[in-house]
Amino acid sequence: AAGSEGYKRQKQPFIWMPTEMHQVVYEASAYNDEAANRVNVCFAVTDVLETQLKIYDDLIVKALIKDSPKYFGTVLSETQIKERYASSIKMSEKGFSNFRVKMNKSGRGRVQVYDMNREPRPLPESFLSCSLKPRIQLKGLWMMGRDFGPLWELVAIQVDERDSNVCPF
Repeated sequence: AAGSEGYKRQKQPFIWMPTEMHQVVYEASAYNDEAANRVNVCFAVTDVLETQLKIYDDLIVKALIKDSPKYFGTVLSETQIKERYASSIKMSEKGFSNFRVKMNKSGRGRVQVYDMNREPRPLPESFLSCSLKPRIQLKGLWMMGRDFGPLWELVAIQVDERDSNVCPF
């Protein structure tokens, strides 16, 4: 088309926003580093979240199978990729499933935090005392040795602390 010589197609990041609020199962933390800026946030896995994550995992695996030389520098079989791929859903030693995402608490790439009125607010003091509606970006793949999996990161969260002070009696 005329005038489109300088146009280049921009690839947009994959950003996903689950429709429901989610409970966090552990306080946001980095392994044995209380001062860390980049921490893990682990969400409880609901049936809806599990279904969606399985769809995304399947799509990621299919893309890796299709273009394995591009991603790994060599051709890997479907079996090799499936054996090495770490699912988005993690299982704890006690048998609890969770969905782990990364979060930057400050600085560049800091998570945007909002209240239920869509107003900016600080991070909650405790992630266990509230529900979160996350906006999540697929940042890429992590690779460790022969294993790999998706790297999910919190871009923004909406915090609901309405039930945090409910009397348990």
